Amino acid sequence: MTTVTFVAFAGVGVAFLIHVLVQFRRRAEQAADIPSGLVADPSQPANGVAPERNGILAMIAYPGVAGAKMRTVVPSQMNRKRRAVSMLLLGMVGLFLLAPAAFEVASQSPPLHRFSLPSGTLIDLPDDWAAREPVRLPPPPSLAASAPQVSFSEIVVVENAGTHSLLQVAVSNNPFMGRDAESLDAQMHVFAGSGNSLADYLFYFFFPPPRDCLDGGAEAYQKAQPKSHADEQTAPSPDLGIPLYCRYSPTLSDFYSNQVSAGAVYRPTEAGRVDGMFRPFYLAPMEEVESGGLTFYVFEAQGQVPLDQETINYFNLPDDLRGAQADFFWAVGAPTPFPFFRDPQRKNVPIIQVAYAGVSLGPNQRSEFMKLLHQVHSAPIVIQPATPDVVYVPAS
Repeated sequence: MTTVTFVAFAGVGVAFLIHVLVQFRRRAEQAADIPSGLVADPSQPANGVAPERNGILAMIAYPGVAGAKMRTVVPSQMNRKRRAVSMLLLGMVGLFLLAPAAFEVASQSPPLHRFSLPSGTLIDLPDDWAAREPVRLPPPPSLAASAPQVSFSEIVVVENAGTHSLLQVAVSNNPFMGRDAESLDAQMHVFAGSGNSLADYLFYFFFPPPRDCLDGGAEAYQKAQPKSHADEQTAPSPDLGIPLYCRYSPTLSDFYSNQVSAGAVYRPTEAGRVDGMFRPFYLAPMEEVESGGLTFYVFEAQGQVPLDQETINYFNLPDDLRGAQADFFWAVGAPTPFPFFRDPQRKNVPIIQVAYAGVSLGPNQRSEFMKLLHQVHSAPIVIQPATPDVVYVPAS
């Protein structure tokens, strides 16, 4: 479709060029007092005057007549046909000259593949992105009691093997009701392990340790717990914990999970809290982004541990990534305006969460993530008239 569009524009451009040449010739004839439809005969003067017809303009307006003495004669039918054929050939030559350039431009725009969620949220990505299957909703069962209170209903996970990038787009309930952008910014920039920080969201929802590792850790934690604390004067301190270093598989998803945390820490609380063994991060300032009728708040966590050769070999990464650092982005968005407060006419507005992980030797992956974020779209929402039972109805 893109190629056809460019060729069509090329044809329009050639037609416009022909139109300009015809108009120029007509105006030149009028300026020289030559009736329209007549041609110049270089053998005789016109009205006793032999004007000079030199230069590029004269050559365009009167081919073969530049510099000659002129008089006007009625053209023959053959002259009319020759001019028509000349114009047609000019248009064909222009089209063949412009068509290769149009095809080249079109070939530089890769075709897009659409990944959709049942609610109508979708993202258009180049064909080098592929969906991962199967995908289970976050968080893993072993982390559910410790994770922020967010309920996910849909998620799609795609990865790009060529750029070693991973992207997740999910739909959830709204845990930010009653907040504002300033408090959201403050929440995401608190220390990792607080339970609601950016690092916590990455650990619990998008890049957790392997599930088999978490399941084994939960079992080991339960066995290590005393059967009863009835005779103890004090309960165990929640600051104490049982560390569990996980074995990660050599996959792209496990690579980024390993760059978020080395494992998990099981703490002796009543519910058995699980925290991450977080890597060090630099948290960039929050950004507010408007895109396609959606408002996103974007957060970035830049890894501070350069990749060594052992890590590169284990996860099958290119050698030229040695010294690179993982870069994580998380964006939370919704149809504008972002629903920090309850609106009777805007109930159940879906919250879109977008998580991205990339690695490179450059400063960060911000430009790549922003390109992807602008490809996220939400189904149009029709606001019903204000009634006590008003609800959001997705457009059909």
